[in-house]
Amino acid sequence: MIHCSSPDSRVRVEQEVEHDDRCGPWETVRLVDVASGLAVLSCSHHGCDAEVRFLAGGEVDLMVNDRHGVRRQVRVDLGARCFRLLPDERRYPVSELQHRLGLADPTAAYRPPAPAHPRLARAMSLLSLLGSLTFVAGGLWMTLDSHSAKDRWAGLVGMVFFGACAVSFWSDWRRQKSTPVVE
Repeated sequence: MIHCSSPDSRVRVEQEVEHDDRCGPWETVRLVDVASGLAVLSCSHHGCDAEVRFLAGGEVDLMVNDRHGVRRQVRVDLGARCFRLLPDERRYPVSELQHRLGLADPTAAYRPPAPAHPRLARAMSLLSLLGSLTFVAGGLWMTLDSHSAKDRWAGLVGMVFFGACAVSFWSDWRRQKSTPVVE
């Protein structure tokens, strides 16, 4: 962790780098009000090259990367607890910085869209389950009634494959059954 203080010792900047093997380093920059000990701003961004400049009047300039890796200049007014993304002159509260940089929720979970016709999707899952069970029964019959080892193995492989398909369709059908239908 790297610490530096403003010339008037009112603000302390803390920079912490966390290395991630999957996507490179993430840096967290915190601006701490020395008098109260509270963090005025905390911003995590991809990369480890934030530049900090102290300006007159309790303002701090930061160069950080947004979600797309574009370098953005952020001017933070510590007294008013707001910031500007330069060259834009509009002020925002410091609590919105992560959102404005597109970093508010970088790990948002993917949720597949709901089927357009839930009853039809449930019916298709049930129909696919019944078809898979039919092929499992055919593989069992082939395994028990065949005269060659090759045919017995083919029946056994069919039973395993279509049994796995049946388990998948069964879990889909159960999940869709427990989901409320909104139409």
